[in-house]
Amino acid sequence: MKRFQGKVAVITGSSRGIGRAIAEHFAKEGARIVLNFVRNEEAARETEKALQALGAEVLLFQANMGNPKEAQDLIAAAGKEFGKVNILVHNAALGAFKPVSQLRINQWDLSMDVNTKALLVLSQTTLPWM
Repeated sequence: MKRFQGKVAVITGSSRGIGRAIAEHFAKEGARIVLNFVRNEEAARETEKALQALGAEVLLFQANMGNPKEAQDLIAAAGKEFGKVNILVHNAALGAFKPVSQLRINQWDLSMDVNTKALLVLSQTTLPWM
């Protein structure tokens, strides 16, 4: 039996890069995957097909983790589709790569919204489904 057979894994920012690798790992181990993307639908569709080729059930969901309502909608969709959430991986992240002396407040706020506030919102919204 696969380690995550019957489990549901929500992975934010999972259409490419590290997020895709995480999704592939869970899919190989039998998890059903909630695949999140924000902009690149083509990459998301490619990842969806790759996960399905591994035998995974996949829910593809577009949501911006910098928007608390969209983060909540992602979890609600996962719960509605699969009836539960067992695993939450908040992989979505962004930042302004510049010296702190050049960093603007709006860039800082955006990074905090996606990288930290979203983790709180996702965790709180996921708990009832676990």
